[in-house]
Amino acid sequence: MVDGEGPGAPRGPREPNDPLAWRRPVGRRAAVPPGLTGDGARGGPSAPTDAERSAAKLTESEVLRLRLAQTEEALRQSEQRFADMVAIAPTAVVVAQDGELAAANAACIRLLGLESPAHVIGRSLSDFVHADDWEAVASFLAGHLSLGVAGPGKEGTGSVTTRLVGPGDYQVTVELVGMAVQHAGRPAVQFFASDVTDLEETERLLSHQALHDPLTGLPNRLLFVDRVGQALARSPRAHSRVGVFFCDLDRFQVVNDGLGHAVGDRVLLMAAERLQGSLRPSDTVARFSGDEFVVLCELSREPGDVPTVAKRLLASMSDPFDVDDTTFTMSASIGVAVAEDRFVEPEDLIRDAAAATSQAKVRGRNRFEVFSPATRERALGRIHIESSLRRAMEDGHLRVYYQPMVECHTGRLVGAEALVRWQHPEHGLVMPGSFIPIAEESGLIVAVGAWVLERACWQANEWEGKLPPGQTLHLSVNLSAHQLHDPELVGRVRALIERFPARQRQVILSLEVTETTLVRDAEATTEALENLDALGVQIGIDDFGTGYSSLSYLKRFPVTTIKVDRTFIQSVDENPDDRAIVQAVIQLAHNLGLTVIAEGVEREAQRRLLADLGCDLVQGYLFGRPLAEEVMTELILNRDGPVYLGPGHERRTPADLGAPR
Repeated sequence: MVDGEGPGAPRGPREPNDPLAWRRPVGRRAAVPPGLTGDGARGGPSAPTDAERSAAKLTESEVLRLRLAQTEEALRQSEQRFADMVAIAPTAVVVAQDGELAAANAACIRLLGLESPAHVIGRSLSDFVHADDWEAVASFLAGHLSLGVAGPGKEGTGSVTTRLVGPGDYQVTVELVGMAVQHAGRPAVQFFASDVTDLEETERLLSHQALHDPLTGLPNRLLFVDRVGQALARSPRAHSRVGVFFCDLDRFQVVNDGLGHAVGDRVLLMAAERLQGSLRPSDTVARFSGDEFVVLCELSREPGDVPTVAKRLLASMSDPFDVDDTTFTMSASIGVAVAEDRFVEPEDLIRDAAAATSQAKVRGRNRFEVFSPATRERALGRIHIESSLRRAMEDGHLRVYYQPMVECHTGRLVGAEALVRWQHPEHGLVMPGSFIPIAEESGLIVAVGAWVLERACWQANEWEGKLPPGQTLHLSVNLSAHQLHDPELVGRVRALIERFPARQRQVILSLEVTETTLVRDAEATTEALENLDALGVQIGIDDFGTGYSSLSYLKRFPVTTIKVDRTFIQSVDENPDDRAIVQAVIQLAHNLGLTVIAEGVEREAQRRLLADLGCDLVQGYLFGRPLAEEVMTELILNRDGPVYLGPGHERRTPADLGAPR
């Protein structure tokens, strides 16, 4: 008899890599030789049986047949236990073979939204895979079959994410972990399927949040930079130019502070919608931060494209904004940077557009500026000035100059205004117009203003010790908007008064704020000014007539003086309209018990007319340019008679000016 044949030979042996045989008929149980009973039939250890005790008497062929039968029975039982576990496992398991499903457990049936294995077995795998995903799944399936045909040593595992479909609109996203196996003696792929629908949605949400602004839903800086890079790469083939339009909403902070952040957010949403509505679907609008929006446009080679797009963006902001029964207008300052070729970094293009935006704001807002190399030079110059100004404060290069303030009728010196100058080691004396706007923009103005105030208080203390008894002197110091709203301002002024006490009250400190500054935050301004007034500090309104405040503020705030802006004084002796305005301001101020100061007086004719109109005090080049501390000190100590200082600070009389007293 040939080995493996005869009554005791095993039939239909199971493949060791066929763990899902629970859905197909199981082969007939292997025959057990007579006398083989007990645990030995289950393949486990047991006490020697009679057959085993007589094994020595068996032939070699009979011994091999006996051992094979024991091994096969143990394997069958092991496979059955594994199949039972898979059948009830909570993880979906399915076997695909020749493009069809050959086996599936109950969890897989539930995952597909079905009720019976009959709806699965024998059907094509493609029936349950989303049409858009089938190509990837088929490739994955073929790859694993090719790995598994050579036997266990060549098997591989891997995963693919796909969408499975079921009855109606049912759809679920799963991760299929595949493993090459042998099923019924032929290659197959066994899949473990995990529902990752919620995980995929979470990942999609996180990805969206990482690339989009949470308020407007627009692309954020990261996504915008990527799209600019793509546009630059396309531009040579498309024969196009890449344009970046940096839009900054004008006066948005006023809306945010005055009407609240909730209203501010709604304004930003409206602005985003308006910008998108003014552009093509292919253009990109992004929000960087705060009130900054950035637009990407792929432009033609026509030079008129840039102004056309910029004007459309400006026009989108021109209509009034209506929020909660409040109507107000907004505008935007726009900077444009255009890349003529691909050899530009996206961040550089955005930087240049932002620099042009700053230039648009400097030149009046509600306009657009196109970046040029000169714009970059100006931007670099501003950065250099800011850096140098910081060092100037540390190195003691700032100076305080004082411009005389005189009685309008007599020309007698009554006070001075403290003005900052920068004694630059290379450029000499630098006027404030060259660095104060940059200090305002960078926030350095708080530190600069605090230094000027401290120096002026020190100088006032020095002057008081030298003034004759009974004489007084008014000293005015300008406060910027940043200083006025600095929570440490009142404490700083109190500390200076205690440090430099005006014991005889001969030098009277006055802090001047511009008309526009007063109304930026009326409630906070009122509190700050009242606290300063309680310290004995006088409050003056500077540049009166140039802002947009209500006259009610003259009564609301503890104001003692108003200074008429030089724009009304320049032609007051020639222009009847300017004369009428100045006359009305003087009358109004006097009716409220306020002192009127006219600044920018340069001609004797102006002084005489202002005296006729009843102006109290005047200052300007007619009476003296801003003077260094030592020169001002000498003038104060010798202030008998009218003060008319020439360019060299020499004293003059009205007769020297060719005009009567």
